[in-house]
Amino acid sequence: MDIILDKVQPKVTCDMNGYLIHLYSSKEVYMVVKDMGSDKSPSLDGLSAMFYQNCWHIIGLSVIRVVLDLLYGYANSHSVNSTLVVLIPKV
Repeated sequence: MDIILDKVQPKVTCDMNGYLIHLYSSKEVYMVVKDMGSDKSPSLDGLSAMFYQNCWHIIGLSVIRVVLDLLYGYANSHSVNSTLVVLIPKV
């Protein structure tokens, strides 16, 4: 296998590799949520990106924690994919 791999020219530079393996940050998670189309189709929980953008000051830290836990393998993505969030209005 090494004989074959020695013939393959690398396409990823050291700088590119450094960017690809860097740790994710809270700021990156926030920027992704901020850049999402706010009026796109809602997910299973019925919430569009607009909800997360408008309520970021309330739910932002929790969202960041869940996303980073998923990205680093601390949380199981199966439970997130089968979760249904329900908002109960205060009376």
